[in-house]
Amino acid sequence: MPKIIRADQNHIAELARLFNLYRVFYEQPSDEKLAYKFITERIDKDESIVFVFEEHSGKLNGFVQLYTSFCSVSAVSILILYDLYVEQERRGEGIGRRLMDCASEFAELNAYARLELSTAKDNHIGQSLYESLDYELDDEFLHYSLDVKWIHNWVRKYALYVILHSSGGKNGEIIGIMLFIAVRNVDSINT
Repeated sequence: MPKIIRADQNHIAELARLFNLYRVFYEQPSDEKLAYKFITERIDKDESIVFVFEEHSGKLNGFVQLYTSFCSVSAVSILILYDLYVEQERRGEGIGRRLMDCASEFAELNAYARLELSTAKDNHIGQSLYESLDYELDDEFLHYSLDVKWIHNWVRKYALYVILHSSGGKNGEIIGIMLFIAVRNVDSINT
């Protein structure tokens, strides 16, 4: 009998397979090693909550991944429903709905104030599912994103510019070198 359970270390290999398919669905290049590393880190470090739809055979057909967060304005804990995926051949069987129900039940049982999610504007099937489960479209706030890698590249270029245009002044060279080293140190932490 298929069941939904919380993923643990025993599910990593099969979950990584699904996570790679999920990323490919969102037009990322297939990278099974990256998927395995990412999922392993989230589970080992207890940084996410993942529920999986597991067949009797142990095969996984879908997952939902949640991240804990906070709402400062309301001063409450919330869950971010970041990933929902069901294998192509199993869609339309209610697996996504069951995973979503599991996520909301988990949130309620663990005293989270709400679940939040975002989805692609053209994901009409997902939007239909979310609205059928009483999720409300937020028309009050806009969602923005900042690619931090861009900032690092800009700082690198600025550091190089300061070094090259310091006109022989030691202060300019020192500032440029310090900026360059600071970005390199941040990069080494993130890899």
